[in-house]
Amino acid sequence: MWESDFDESVYKSAPFIRKGEFEKGIYTTADSDLHKGTCDLAILQKLAPLTENSWGTDIEVLNHMQFKTIHTASRYNLLFKMLNKKRADFILLEFSSESTTLAHRDPSGDLYPVEGIKVVFPFSRHFMVSKKHSHGQRIYNALQKGLKILRKNGTIEKALYQSKLKLERVKDWKVIYPQQDN
Repeated sequence: MWESDFDESVYKSAPFIRKGEFEKGIYTTADSDLHKGTCDLAILQKLAPLTENSWGTDIEVLNHMQFKTIHTASRYNLLFKMLNKKRADFILLEFSSESTTLAHRDPSGDLYPVEGIKVVFPFSRHFMVSKKHSHGQRIYNALQKGLKILRKNGTIEKALYQSKLKLERVKDWKVIYPQQDN
């Protein structure tokens, strides 16, 4: 769960995805002008992003990126339809490992990342354990211990790449948000 999803009724584990480890690409249609020339945050801010209305963390990131207009869709499959009908300019999506072009395939039209740039989420993800469960405290303590070991020995980092949550191919792409000091 995202760190913002927790309340006092649950235990929040140490992060298994730390702040700055979760990243998404700027995805748009093949014929978008965003694929021509250099693209940066200032250029994107003049456009209208699209996201699913239940993706609260994405909406928060887009708000932090200072977009004036953020379009939303009620279902994932509508994102592709809306972008391909030019109802918005781009969407933040996890990088696809399904094709050599990193494209997300859809019957209503494929979406492609703007080459060379990505957005990093300044939020962490954690495991949630109920405090009401009779073994909740024990489970939480064991989880904490295990996460510490897995982080230290590199297993979590390796798993992020093996699960394709992180892709080696985009490792060196420029982070446009949060803006990095060069």
